[in-house]
Amino acid sequence: MTSRFLLDAGASLTRNDFPGSHTRSPGVFGFTVPLDNPSILETSTGFRYNARFTYSPIHIQYRVVERFSASYVTGSHAFKAGFQWQQGYYDVESWVNSDSRNAACLRCPVRYQFLNGVPLQVEQTATPHPQENRIKADLGIFVQDQWAMRRLTLNYGLRLDYFNSYVPAQQIPATPWGWIPERNFAPVSGVPEWTDLNPLVGASYDLFGNGRTAMKMSFGRYVGVLGTDVASANNPINTSVNAVLRTWNDTNQRQLRHHAQQQLRIAVGHTAVDGRGQRVSGGPPGPVWRPTDVLV
Repeated sequence: MTSRFLLDAGASLTRNDFPGSHTRSPGVFGFTVPLDNPSILETSTGFRYNARFTYSPIHIQYRVVERFSASYVTGSHAFKAGFQWQQGYYDVESWVNSDSRNAACLRCPVRYQFLNGVPLQVEQTATPHPQENRIKADLGIFVQDQWAMRRLTLNYGLRLDYFNSYVPAQQIPATPWGWIPERNFAPVSGVPEWTDLNPLVGASYDLFGNGRTAMKMSFGRYVGVLGTDVASANNPINTSVNAVLRTWNDTNQRQLRHHAQQQLRIAVGHTAVDGRGQRVSGGPPGPVWRPTDVLV
């Protein structure tokens, strides 16, 4: 506006889109995992194989920021006031693989747990399910003032911080296999809704008057950066029962042997092998770790 009165404004949009689907995240071994390969956890070692714990075909984050400030500057005095306002969006969908050998429910999402190669538990999940979390306002309104008096410079200010996130109304269609009907969830507001008033006081003293050596001190109160973590933790989809563990007693080991022969693929180095020890994807030659070496 003038040499003493200045205005500053800006806006930005950031989008992070990193889906972890079967087709877009083949993993470090260079091959994709079919939708009907269930994830297996060997509980004696904590080693998971055959498929990921979960997939996220939708994983989108938005961040929108608007800011404005006005400054008045003279030779010994500088005053500034303004605000910064942010909004955020976080959408994610969870997907768990099924088991094509399950004749009763070919598309039912399950995860298996083995103990020393013997079936221990089966986990049935209520996926796929999307969820949405929002930041309504991450707002900061501030005023700050600075005075220079010979060698001494004083700074002081006040900032009002306001944070409000929420969960919008959500609707999940009935699962394809018919286990779970359509689900509808009401919106959840104020998770959280916080207001803070934060002061700042500082001083700087030029020890020798040449502008090269100064002693500084300051005192202030600050708030941390928060995303959609609290909203996600209070999302009614996450607070619902989305998985259940059931005991799996495969006394004759028919399921285990059939699974080892038909379904299991294990990657060693850059080589994937099937249940007969045959290579099923490209890669440099290397040792083959047969399923019988693991599931015994």
